[in-house]
Amino acid sequence: MKNKSLNVTSTNATRPAGILLSPGLFTEAGTYTLSFDVTAYSGAVNNSGLVSIWSGNGYDPTLATGNALILDTLSAELKTMGTTTSALLGSTSITATATGSEISFTYDGTSAVALFFGGGTNSWPFPTVTYDNISISQPSIVPIPEPSGSAFLALVDSASCLIRRRRP
Repeated sequence: MKNKSLNVTSTNATRPAGILLSPGLFTEAGTYTLSFDVTAYSGAVNNSGLVSIWSGNGYDPTLATGNALILDTLSAELKTMGTTTSALLGSTSITATATGSEISFTYDGTSAVALFFGGGTNSWPFPTVTYDNISISQPSIVPIPEPSGSAFLALVDSASCLIRRRRP
């Protein structure tokens, strides 16, 4: 299968592409890492690429209640409607090609996650940014070590010595 890239060109202010990911795509709460490469970058010195990560809660996918999350591709923000809430989880600015760019973010285990990939401009020539190899890694699970048998026995022996000392 041919590798697909995300090409973004801004002709006025900020112009990102946005995607809203369902909470069901994440396995648990924890620290995740968004990884990507910037395989092409062009534009004036005062232009830049932009990547941001947002979380959103309280939305109604049926739109029956008016509680909605809006991917605002003019501002690269997750806007809210009704009683929904959103928060910026992380962002970075891009001014050159790069391999292995990363943004770590803390996921609460229940919210939707919005990703924005774009470019921002203040003058001509307008920026063009090509993003590739976009992925989100799950948090590593660190096992909690169980006490060894000898450590447990040492704890029991210490406790029994303290109990013996208190007896008359």
